[in-house]
Amino acid sequence: SDWYSAVFQIAPTTLLGLHLFLETGDAPELTRGQARLLWDRDNTLVLRNALGPSLETLQQELDVAVRYFWTLFLDLPGIERGECIPAVARLSHLTGQLVIVCGLGRGLQRRVGENRGNVLLSDEERHVMEAALTLPEVTSQALVKAHLILAGLMQNIGRAAAKFLNTDYPEELETAVLAHVNRELTLQGLNR
Repeated sequence: SDWYSAVFQIAPTTLLGLHLFLETGDAPELTRGQARLLWDRDNTLVLRNALGPSLETLQQELDVAVRYFWTLFLDLPGIERGECIPAVARLSHLTGQLVIVCGLGRGLQRRVGENRGNVLLSDEERHVMEAALTLPEVTSQALVKAHLILAGLMQNIGRAAAKFLNTDYPEELETAVLAHVNRELTLQGLNR
């Protein structure tokens, strides 16, 4: 028999998550139909097929991820004050939102605690994001350039995901954020 370890995520009155890790060299391949949820009701264990997210859920997640991306991007002009460390950290958060949007644009949802983002990305998307995160040096100019690359990706990927999910893309928010950031960067002499 294989050994396993378990991690429980609990709140005061709720089990939030249960993660099982098989201690074996084999990686089990599960199809969507093989993934199951285990429920305990009245001391009875019941196996149920795991259902994928609804279209409405994916649409809502896309809206949240895109809006959060543009809200984070709005802080870029703070680079004028030499805020390089927050700008580096923000690149990671922006990239995380892009990974979510890429997956949603393919009808895939990243589960909480899942540490496999590459499956949500095309090779090209992954390479562009990795290149943006590979800073030649930590300077205001390099950080602005990386932020602008990620913004360009969101403009394309976000719209494509919205189209795929048959929902609206927050054009007005994007336009307002980009106008503000471009104006501030121009005043600072940091715009391309």
